[in-house]
Amino acid sequence: MTQDRRLGSTDYQQVLHRDIISQGVQFINHFTTTAQCCPSRASLLRGQAAHNINITNVHAPGRISSSSSPSHQIANNAKKTRGNYDKWHQSGLDQDYLPHWLKKAGYRAEYVGKFLNGYNVINANITPKGWDHVDALLDPYTTYYNTPVMSQNGERPVYYQGWHSTDVVRTKALARLEYLLSQNQPYYLQIAPYSPHVQNDVNQPIPLARHLDLFSDAKAPRLPNYNPPDSLQAQKGGWVRSIPLMNQSSQDWADSSYRARAQSLQGLDDVIEDVVAMLTAAGTLNNTYIIYTSDNGYHVGNHRLPGGKALFFGEDTNLPFAVRDPGVPKNKTSKIPGVHLDLVPTFLDIAGLPETE
Repeated sequence: MTQDRRLGSTDYQQVLHRDIISQGVQFINHFTTTAQCCPSRASLLRGQAAHNINITNVHAPGRISSSSSPSHQIANNAKKTRGNYDKWHQSGLDQDYLPHWLKKAGYRAEYVGKFLNGYNVINANITPKGWDHVDALLDPYTTYYNTPVMSQNGERPVYYQGWHSTDVVRTKALARLEYLLSQNQPYYLQIAPYSPHVQNDVNQPIPLARHLDLFSDAKAPRLPNYNPPDSLQAQKGGWVRSIPLMNQSSQDWADSSYRARAQSLQGLDDVIEDVVAMLTAAGTLNNTYIIYTSDNGYHVGNHRLPGGKALFFGEDTNLPFAVRDPGVPKNKTSKIPGVHLDLVPTFLDIAGLPETE
């Protein structure tokens, strides 16, 4: 489970294409119903739309979004936003969701990486329920790539000063996978790096140092909806039609952001490569479902917006979704529509849990 990925953003991921997409099926009409991280993740874990569980924002109840970005105007219009890990826990939603259900089917369920917004250094002892093992990134450090802080099963937070978040999550996930492969039990392991989400203080992702020299000429795709002329912008709805043209500075920033995102994706490829290598060495690759997706999409220069998410456009809602499974054809593209809400019932069907359960 990655972050802020639009369909088409996988073009820079050679390993993803080699090890998952070319070995399975890519679904090009897969969507999130809420183009924001916390609501989308909660929806995926519960198999319910955000408005049905009332996790509709990234902030705790009563806190108003401080962002002035046009991408968050919808959130700013509300007097009270509703979301966050505190809401998830206090509402009792963590008593009945995916890991609990998988355990009924005899699976061991583990989680490594970003869980939900608002799981932080203060409430880390309130461990996400249901998981046999959880090692989660903690706010407010989640958004800072080179100062990640994590808590394992609610224990004292551990600070990894100077380590890149993606490598920390990768190392921890591989250690858990090694353990799971040693057990005589089916398992579900969700690996959730923070990349390529922006780092808040610079509003761009911070790639691993070993990838900084890549894609120096990459620019945001000049699609028809990239910084469109007035004749096209006027056809858009609501406040979007009044957004002014991006000036050269904004376009340069969009290109810089796009390059940083492409570089950051290489760290995700490292995760994929190591996971596939470990499964291959264990002889279980052909008995394992590998699913790759994102919580929401992201726009870069589209609709005159240099960068962001949370909108109703395809860049923000149409996500990469690929499945490697020994039972499906290789290197296939499917136009069958799907949403994240479909994943829980699909996982439980794979696990063999009866519908009555």
